[in-house]
Amino acid sequence: MKTHSNRPTLLPLLAHGSRLLLLASSLFLVGCGAKGPSVVVKGKATLRDQPVMGIVTFIGPTGKEATGPIDPDGSYRVQDPEIGENQITIKGAPGGAGVGTVAPGVASPGGKMPETQGPAVKMGVAPPAKYGTAGNGLKYTVTKDKEQNHNLPLEP
Repeated sequence: MKTHSNRPTLLPLLAHGSRLLLLASSLFLVGCGAKGPSVVVKGKATLRDQPVMGIVTFIGPTGKEATGPIDPDGSYRVQDPEIGENQITIKGAPGGAGVGTVAPGVASPGGKMPETQGPAVKMGVAPPAKYGTAGNGLKYTVTKDKEQNHNLPLEP
């Protein structure tokens, strides 16, 4: 019986090929890794010291929009707004939702659960309609700082 001892076996080739495939996959994943937000602006929107609830939008110098929900306590968080001077709009929650009360255990549009097991939780008030369009006077200059705070006190 004749053996083929001078022919390379398939196992070392597969092991070498697997290493190359693993290396190539690793480099691809490093280059395409999920990148977190580079800039976050957060703060509170209020009207006569009452929390406002709805949606806040930052409109950058080139028109790029970054939007975030305003929670029942008036807090908001906008990820990756454009660097530079931004116009800010605030609109009430669609259909008027978000104004009034919410039953315990029901999540707000921002995803937060009320921290009470007792009576219904008061939610934010609706923002005045004038804040729903750009040019309303609300502006903020976004910098390259990773996390920035900017409160939005509204007038009736």
